[in-house]
Amino acid sequence: MKVEHIRAEKKINCFFKSEKKNRYPNFKVQPWTLNRFEQMGLTSLEIRRQRGDLIQLFKLNKIKEDITWCNEPNWLTPRDTKRSKLRCVIVASCKQRHNFFNNRKANVWNRLPDNTIAAESVDSFKIKYDQHQLRRPL
Repeated sequence: MKVEHIRAEKKINCFFKSEKKNRYPNFKVQPWTLNRFEQMGLTSLEIRRQRGDLIQLFKLNKIKEDITWCNEPNWLTPRDTKRSKLRCVIVASCKQRHNFFNNRKANVWNRLPDNTIAAESVDSFKIKYDQHQLRRPL
């Protein structure tokens, strides 16, 4: 009984493979490269992830979302009249913490200009962040 079941599965798999080849005869798998992203007008996954994370961090900073934190982000109080900075909490014995949300985005957040972080709304933050990214050299 098991042998018949295995044979049936093999026949079905062969059928679907042949159907896929018949539907897309000229389809060739090509690796995605930066040139293809640029040609299509898309940004890389890393840049999109960074932008999304910074938007979430802006929402958290402006208290737009209510989140129950296990450990709240550490914001350093400013020594002068400038804005407060997000502090990385990195423990040397635990390398997994380098990938935590707060640690992953602290340095990028601290490098943003003051006018970008002082935006009034999320949409204005997005616009100012995109303008900052365009001015920044790659």
